Amino acid sequence: MSNALPVDPPAPEVLSRKPDIEAYIRERVLPQIAWHDQAAQKGKRAYWGLSSVQLGATASVPVVNTMGDFLETTIVTSLLASCAAIATGVAAFGKHQESWLRSRRTSAALEEALTRFRHAVTPFDEDDAEARFIISVEEIMRGEHESWHSEMSRKSQPSKGEKKK
Repeated sequence: MSNALPVDPPAPEVLSRKPDIEAYIRERVLPQIAWHDQAAQKGKRAYWGLSSVQLGATASVPVVNTMGDFLETTIVTSLLASCAAIATGVAAFGKHQESWLRSRRTSAALEEALTRFRHAVTPFDEDDAEARFIISVEEIMRGEHESWHSEMSRKSQPSKGEKKK
């Protein structure tokens, strides 16, 4: 005997209901594309900004060392090395490049699905194109969410040399 509760079958109007595809595009797809575009831009700026600080600070150390008579080189090189180390740590912890690329990839996949749907290109050239489109978009977003969740799980786990408390 099953413990499952009996489920009433869906009403006939629910089974025959067609999705309002333009509302779905306007309320679900376009906001997701915009969000991922914005996230990609933010990740790209953070990545390039931190990389520039790393490069500038580390490249300046030898220059400052050659100016020993003009500057207090120990203090300046220590500050430059500290800036480079902090930028490296923030870049490694934030994973801005990975985030930028993942968001850009998701936005591009959503844009491609939308373009293919609007121009009735395979696989959106059959009678069930709207359903295929919705399934495709939801799979793209589910894949991105799973990728993000996996990355967050890795970030929260202690490194190999670190002991769990």
